[in-house]
Amino acid sequence: KYFGSYCRSITNAKNMFENNSELTNVEALFTNATNCEKMFYNCTALKSLGTPNNLIDGKFNGSYAFSYEIENATQMFYGCSALTDVTMCNLHNLQYASNMFNYCTKLERVILPEAVGNTIYGCDCYKMFANCVNLKYCECRFANVANAEMMFYDAGIDGDFHINHTTSSNIATDKMKNASSMFENSGITNLTWNISYDEENIICHSMFKNTNGLQKIEIFGDYNNLSSYSMFSLSHLNTGIFNKVHFNNPEQLFASINGGNTGTSLEFNNCGITQNDTNGLYLT
Repeated sequence: KYFGSYCRSITNAKNMFENNSELTNVEALFTNATNCEKMFYNCTALKSLGTPNNLIDGKFNGSYAFSYEIENATQMFYGCSALTDVTMCNLHNLQYASNMFNYCTKLERVILPEAVGNTIYGCDCYKMFANCVNLKYCECRFANVANAEMMFYDAGIDGDFHINHTTSSNIATDKMKNASSMFENSGITNLTWNISYDEENIICHSMFKNTNGLQKIEIFGDYNNLSSYSMFSLSHLNTGIFNKVHFNNPEQLFASINGGNTGTSLEFNNCGITQNDTNGLYLT
């Protein structure tokens, strides 16, 4: 156990507790830490940050346990296989979050209630929650996520997995350019994606590939181009509603969904594509 009520002098926490197999709990305020790369990397016994008595919703005695100063959280909790629940606030200066929770295999709930990512540069969230096989609930504002490649790869495969809402997942993005394999192999069941910006091309290759629990997807765009090779292939999609998005590179877009069953309900509004146009995309 590590206890430090204030760690104001620490700006670089890189590798601070790396590979500490005995650390179970941390109670501290890192109010000026900007670099948290590998801070808790492979802390296989770490179960929580703070205790219910002095850490509530990411706050410690009225202050944030991790401040908005954090810029780099690359592999911060990588391999923390005992961690089950995380709440962190004020991550709106974050630029690097790749592999932040990768292989946190017991992680069930993550709450990041404020916008994640730098408002100017966005945030690299490559494999941020990959291999979190028990993840059931993730509250995260995606507005400033720029790279979401494999962000939830293999996440939530051991149960119902929802984002932001307990029954109907919803994400809104302003900066996302790469969402390839974002939910591939994950346990996502329903998703509404609101694209509220004019991005010429968003890479969505294999974004929902092999999502066996996927039932319904709704995408609302602003006439964005989605590079969509194999976007829904091998999924169990039942209902798809698409508004103001254009599918580029649509080869195998709906390949073998529902085991090759072409009865899936698809609705296209202002997409330059119709139900009949998709007949050649059901490749088995």
